[in-house]
This record gives sequence, C-alpha cells and structure tokens, in this order.
Amino acid sequence: MWKVDADRGISVTLVATVATRPGMVGAPSFATYRIVGNRLGMYRIVFRYMRPWEGRAVRTLTHLVRVV
Repeated sequence: MWKVDADRGISVTLVATVATRPGMVGAPSFATYRIVGNRLGMYRIVFRYMRPWEGRAVRTLTHLVRVV
C-alpha cells in the first residue's frame, strides 16, 4: 500500500486503482493520483510503499513539483 505525504500548499488525492490481474490477491496495480497546487511554488511529494503491520517503508519515491 502506498502512503502519500505532501508539503503544505499542495494536495494529492488517490483517484483510481486498477489491478493488473483482477481477482488475484497481492497482484500489482496501477494507481492514479490527482495533484492540485493551492499556491505557486516548489513542493515535495513522498510516496512510501509499506505494509501497515511492518511500520516502515520498503520503497520510497520522492518527487518535486513546481506549481506555476
């Protein structure tokens, strides 16, 4: 499960998730996020892939977004 954290001034919302192999538990999926900037500037969005029972991320992706 991906957990998303973003700087203040930008919002990130999960729009849709599509399984690559429907009906197969644990199969990969594609996720679509909507990113909306509330103010001009540079913002950081951090995606962390983690299992809730483990408590820490096994993969982290950081993106810088410029709102113009």
